[in-house]
Amino acid sequence: GDDEGNIYYIDAVTKKIVKQFKVHKGVVMTIDFNSDGTKMVTGSGYSREKKTTDDRVKVWNVPDGKELFEMKMDMNKENESAYGAAFTPDGKYIVTYPTYCKTIYEFGD
Repeated sequence: GDDEGNIYYIDAVTKKIVKQFKVHKGVVMTIDFNSDGTKMVTGSGYSREKKTTDDRVKVWNVPDGKELFEMKMDMNKENESAYGAAFTPDGKYIVTYPTYCKTIYEFGD
């Protein structure tokens, strides 16, 4: 991801960008895929340089790039950031590492 809120699918052989998606308003801090590669979780946060914030964790359907849902990470704090977000190996939960605490969310179809 980048500081403009974009993520890129890059061909591992040619090293060229295959697709680009705008996934957040702020800096993309973290990206993870579920075990079969069909879902992706992204997290965003506060950019001091750009003075922008998104403060969200979002889950995406990889094949079509559609957003499945989002969670705001404000936790009653200013400038909360999702520094990390990952699926558990069974894909049932998403573990997040926001600025102020660790959180586990149940994720299901």
